[in-house]
Amino acid sequence: MLLSQPEHVFEYVFRSTVHRLRYCKQQYPVPVFQSLYGEQNRSDRSLDARLQTQAKQLQEQQEKLKILETALHCLEHQLRTPLAMIQLQADLLEHQNLPAQLNSNIHHIKATIDSLQVSLKRLTQCGLGGALQRQSCDLRSLVQGVVDELTPALAEKQISCCIGAESCWVMIDEWQIRQVFQNILNNAIAFSPTGSRIDCHWTSFQQEVVIQIGDQGPGLSLEDLQRIFKPFYSKRSGGTGLGLAIAHKIVLDHQGSLWAENLPTGGAQFSLVLPFLKSSGSQISSGEADSSYS
Repeated sequence: MLLSQPEHVFEYVFRSTVHRLRYCKQQYPVPVFQSLYGEQNRSDRSLDARLQTQAKQLQEQQEKLKILETALHCLEHQLRTPLAMIQLQADLLEHQNLPAQLNSNIHHIKATIDSLQVSLKRLTQCGLGGALQRQSCDLRSLVQGVVDELTPALAEKQISCCIGAESCWVMIDEWQIRQVFQNILNNAIAFSPTGSRIDCHWTSFQQEVVIQIGDQGPGLSLEDLQRIFKPFYSKRSGGTGLGLAIAHKIVLDHQGSLWAENLPTGGAQFSLVLPFLKSSGSQISSGEADSSYS
């Protein structure tokens, strides 16, 4: 058909468009379009809800870390002067003519003060985002050292502590991760019944190692699960509520994760994920708990 005049061209385009619209209406009824549009809307709303939830969680985490940083700064400020005074008194006693046993005791006091000052400084650095002093570390040796330090507390309640048998090397700040295990195991001992058992084992997966510490205590309440890593929350008699908050901050600084849950058989379990380096000897996928300390 020859369309030589402009009005003919317009009429052809108009009729063609009407024809296509009628065809689409027959082939794809309006409810289909409404359904597709509705599904897209629901998908968008679901995505928005997830993003809002994640943003709220991130904000809560940042607020929690800010509170922790403030608390650690205040702690360092309050303890620095008393420790300096104790050290001064120990220095004065050391220069007096005292029996050998007293001099030995003074030496231990000074060594303890030095250790406390270093620990206080490192803890403050943890809270203020200090740079990690990463090095390759044998996870089993680290955990065994912590368990050895806690032997008196374990023996008092006749609790056995079983740790993984295999070495597992991780790239961590050893001092900081030691504080994590000390805090978790101290809590496990505090809430474990006499004559019970604490298990600590790990499994390596690709570039990470998952560590699980479980006890046979009463477990965690719903409130505990929601607030256990928040500063100043504690169910322990005399607890400050800072230990697990600091542990959580340290693990986050290592680009890891730390969470708590209840075991089906009873008791609580803390799980943490750390960057995996290598394992000694042949390839190792897990550390079974067969070494016992009590």
